[in-house]
Amino acid sequence: MLNAYISSLAGLIVSGAGMLAYPVRLFPDYTNDSVIFEYLLYPVVSVYVYGTSRRSGWKGIWMQCAAYTGGMTAVEILLERHTDLIEYHTWKWGYSFVSMFVVTLAVRVMAGRLLKENG
Repeated sequence: MLNAYISSLAGLIVSGAGMLAYPVRLFPDYTNDSVIFEYLLYPVVSVYVYGTSRRSGWKGIWMQCAAYTGGMTAVEILLERHTDLIEYHTWKWGYSFVSMFVVTLAVRVMAGRLLKENG
């Protein structure tokens, strides 16, 4: 839930500032334009990040966060170039990579600490 909250808040700020747009809206009555990514796909990816890096050290966690984030960024680039789902104005793919990497790593670290403390 933390992942969905952070990404939806960031998405509202970025799209509200006009840095990117979503010309084709899959859910026109919903205020958030990227609801499928922010509330379904990205949180599911975070669960996979935790599951696959549970026994990893810091280097492994960083590498897996970078790999998953790179994959999501690559899909975003393809969607931006070949569909009308995403349209960059002043936004760059590097911003997506860095912001998703930071959020993914933060959520992974918090989940690891919470689950370790609770057994």
